[in-house]
Amino acid sequence: MKYSRHTLINTYNEHSSYVNCLYRLTNSLIVSGSGDCSIILWQLNNDNKQIKKIKQYKEHTSSVYCIEKLSDRLLATGSLDYLIIFWRVDEEAKELHKLYVLKEHKGYVFSIKKISDNQFISGSADNSIILWEYSNDGNCKKIDQFNEHSSSVNCLLVMNENIFISGSNDNSLKLWLKQNNKYRNIATVIEHSNWVWCLLKLSDNTVLSGSYDSTIIS
Repeated sequence: MKYSRHTLINTYNEHSSYVNCLYRLTNSLIVSGSGDCSIILWQLNNDNKQIKKIKQYKEHTSSVYCIEKLSDRLLATGSLDYLIIFWRVDEEAKELHKLYVLKEHKGYVFSIKKISDNQFISGSADNSIILWEYSNDGNCKKIDQFNEHSSSVNCLLVMNENIFISGSNDNSLKLWLKQNNKYRNIATVIEHSNWVWCLLKLSDNTVLSGSYDSTIIS
C-alpha cells in the first residue's frame, strides 16, 4: 500500500507543554502524559479518527514521562518528580482515581513495564531498576531492586515473564533472566558509544536499540 498524501484531521491543544507519552487504555479511552505535570484522559470517537478531552489530572509535580496499564482496573504513571502514581480505571464512568504514590526511586522515572499479571518493573535516573508486586485491589510493594547500571536507566523491554532488557546512559544493554524466582543480570552488551534511549522487540531473540550516538543496533 502506498501513501502519496495525508490529511490532517485535527490538532489538540489541551496540554500546555510537550507531550511525552500516549497510551491506549481501552478501545475508547486514551491517556496522554505531558511536561505540564498532567495526564489527560481522552474519549476516542467511533471511527477511531478523533479524540475529545474528558478530564485532566494534575497529581504529579513534574513532567509525566511514562504510562503503563497494569490491568483492566489499574494504571501507573512515572514522572520526573521521582514518583510512580497508581490510578484506578473506571471505564464505565470514564474516570481515573488516584490510589497512592510509590516513592522508592531517588531520580526521574523514565520507564514502567508490566512483566506479569502481578508484577512490573520501573527504571530511573537513580541508576536502578525496581521490581514491584501488585494486586488488582491496588496494593503494591517493592520486592527487589537492581543496581547494576552505573548511570540512568532510560528504557526497559519485557521479552516474556522471565526475561527483560534494560538500556542506560552507561551506554550498555543488560539482559536479565529469572532464575530461582529472582532476576539476575546474565549479560551486558556495550556496542553503542552514547546513551541507550529506546528498545524494540523484533522477535523472541532479536531486539533493536536506539542511541544518542545516532545509531540503531540489532
